[in-house]
Amino acid sequence: MEKKILMPERIRRIEGGFSYIPHRFVMDGYLAMLSQKELLLYLFLVIVSDRHGLSYYSYDKICTLLEFDMDEGVYVYMCIWCHVYMVSGLDS
Repeated sequence: MEKKILMPERIRRIEGGFSYIPHRFVMDGYLAMLSQKELLLYLFLVIVSDRHGLSYYSYDKICTLLEFDMDEGVYVYMCIWCHVYMVSGLDS
């Protein structure tokens, strides 16, 4: 099947930062594995990260923006890393 761009003037142009979430995030089950708060934190970190995957937002600022209290923020952050650790095979 050959695709045709219907309105070339409406093609998005990336200015400034750019981030993406690979399709395998859904296909490999990562999406289903995370809670809503874990997904929110993950999406935030993807959006604000630089080209090396680093975020320069402080922990306090992240918790404020996502409306997490400090303990909840620590818990959600640790849950994400536990999932990464288990999925990566490092736990065996």
